[in-house]
Amino acid sequence: MKRLLVILAVLVGLTLVGGCGPTTTTEPTPSVYRVAYRITGQGSKRGSITYNNEGGNTEQQPVSIPWFSEVYTVNPDYLAYISVQNAGKAGNVTCEILVNGEVAESATSRGAYAVATCSGKVE
Repeated sequence: MKRLLVILAVLVGLTLVGGCGPTTTTEPTPSVYRVAYRITGQGSKRGSITYNNEGGNTEQQPVSIPWFSEVYTVNPDYLAYISVQNAGKAGNVTCEILVNGEVAESATSRGAYAVATCSGKVE
């Protein structure tokens, strides 16, 4: 009987010690937002764009239409912004912002040198 009590005490002790080990907590993983900029048009093959890059800085460049680019951010306050100016004397241009594959903003302008602008926070 004494031997059984000793074994039982050892098992209880091991259970208590094993349950008192260090605990780990995991920080929630921030959401990653995939922000896609898409430029399309009809009757226009060239445009001039201004957009916010991955660092949140503004870039300007001439582009061939259609045009597409993606940036990734974990910042829910990231301001997605793009504008496109038609470089032709006719036609239309459309800008779109997609967040994680869903269209968040869209705008179309028609005519010579028309400008379409899209903007918004990713969340």
